[in-house]
Amino acid sequence: MVIFMHKTVKLQSLTNWSMKFNRKAHVTLSDIAKQLNVSKTLRGDPDSSRETTKLVRKTARKLDYNPNFAAGNLSSRKSNTIGFVVPRIAHFFFSSVIEAIYDQAFNNNYDIVLTVLQENAEPEKKTLMAMRVDGLIVSVTQATTDSAIYEKVMSRSIPLVFMDSALHINGRVCW
Repeated sequence: MVIFMHKTVKLQSLTNWSMKFNRKAHVTLSDIAKQLNVSKTLRGDPDSSRETTKLVRKTARKLDYNPNFAAGNLSSRKSNTIGFVVPRIAHFFFSSVIEAIYDQAFNNNYDIVLTVLQENAEPEKKTLMAMRVDGLIVSVTQATTDSAIYEKVMSRSIPLVFMDSALHINGRVCW
């Protein structure tokens, strides 16, 4: 269908006309996916039928689909990631703790981001603040006196747990 217009028409009028005929000029794959609730089905939506879920998941496996967690995290504002900050890795204690924390996180659908943060390491501190984590588990050395980075973390309402160490923050001893 071709429509010739001789006068300026407001965009709202065109939108109403389009809605009246219930047609789009160009249907995209994205439109089809939205109509079929593909993303909801991939996330395990209980309203999706068993047949639809089976077909969508089979197709996703066939196409080697991997979800974009970063995009999902932006929309949900939750990363399902826990940051784990240690002063060094080459210590038996940390390797066993890392493994235990990883196992618990994995069983609860969380990922772990491991960061080695040494004293006065500004690049690592910037990285720590840039991480989109839902919480932090931190182990500091006995020599750690600078608590500014952890004060920033707390000011952003990110849950913070100190492990096997204490640090004075705002006049309080944090364990």
